[in-house]
Amino acid sequence: MYRLKSFLEWMFKDPSQDEHNQLLKKKKVKTGVKMESLHRLKEELTKEIYQPAVTFQEDRERIRAIRETTRGLNRNNVIRTEAYLSFYNKHPEVHWAFLAHMVSRNGGWNMTDLKGSLLQAFIPKKDQIHYFQFLEKANQLIFDDAYFQLLVYEQVKQMGDDRPLSYLPLLNVSRFMCAVWRTFLATGDSAFLTIGLIINEQHLIEKPVIQHPVFHETVFKSWQFQLQDLLSLTRVIFPYELKGRIRLSGLTVSSFDEVSERITIGKKLYSLLFDTPLLTVGALSFANKVPHTASRSDYWPHMFSKNRESVTGKEWHSCFENADPFLYSPVLTDAWSDKKPVASYKKDWFHNTKVPDYFSSASVPGNIDVTSDYCEALRQMVLLKEAKSAVF
Repeated sequence: MYRLKSFLEWMFKDPSQDEHNQLLKKKKVKTGVKMESLHRLKEELTKEIYQPAVTFQEDRERIRAIRETTRGLNRNNVIRTEAYLSFYNKHPEVHWAFLAHMVSRNGGWNMTDLKGSLLQAFIPKKDQIHYFQFLEKANQLIFDDAYFQLLVYEQVKQMGDDRPLSYLPLLNVSRFMCAVWRTFLATGDSAFLTIGLIINEQHLIEKPVIQHPVFHETVFKSWQFQLQDLLSLTRVIFPYELKGRIRLSGLTVSSFDEVSERITIGKKLYSLLFDTPLLTVGALSFANKVPHTASRSDYWPHMFSKNRESVTGKEWHSCFENADPFLYSPVLTDAWSDKKPVASYKKDWFHNTKVPDYFSSASVPGNIDVTSDYCEALRQMVLLKEAKSAVF
């Protein structure tokens, strides 16, 4: 098995991957959290600022508008993903919004994979629905909570004072994030805010999604999920433009069961995206040029097609040459219908004084560019599909 893996790595290796990795590493920066932010956070968490605020009519109107705007944008993955990017373009100091956009693109690709050429051959229709519900519920819960916060911050900037922060408890935002936002306004620490939002989102989905008994049985224990993990198809990828071409960065992720592991993954993805300026610029260029459809043809149209009828190629060809696509990857609207947004998870998750310890930074992995690694994983999946077709 090891020799076969080594042969496949050699066979599908992009000779320029090492060259691109060296180029990306030349201008690395470090987005570390300021000590001042951690000290202020501890102070904020001891204050009694979390009681429901008495608001004026104009405040109630703003809160209502925030709720309506957020719910209107939470209809599906495509709309959510574009909302994150739009916010980041207006407020680039909120790094998390761009990270959320790129990760949300991956969520959309995972959703449409269930109806595409490869995974549809392995996953029964009933399990496809369970997988989609798992992905959609997690994405909806995070957006419903986080976009409230983003719009409140936008109100703070527009009004020129921090009074709108009093809206956060009324929007059922965790007291932890109330303290994080007050700290961010005092320090302007973008890394601190990003990690705070990562910590919040992962705790937010823990009980209603990760620990939900249905998802635990139908997703995490399924052999299809384990198969994807084995073949590195649980990779989060960041397409980026460099020298006029689209290449891929990213991480292979696992250990979804543990909050701490998911937070670590989030911090690594943040470091990957923002500690490498060439990647930051290239990913943003891709994001603004290529509208998100949730089809993998968004980044590799020579391998994937969003139209089943136009999949003219029948056999594998190199990931590094222009040719006819041979894999079907539908757009989200062709794969899944919109689902009614779920209600916010009302109970405040924050009760652990050790949570601030999660603010340590995470290092960028050795390989920043993973274009050929992703190509190899894709090829292994194609071979497995062909073998399954030959047997059955």
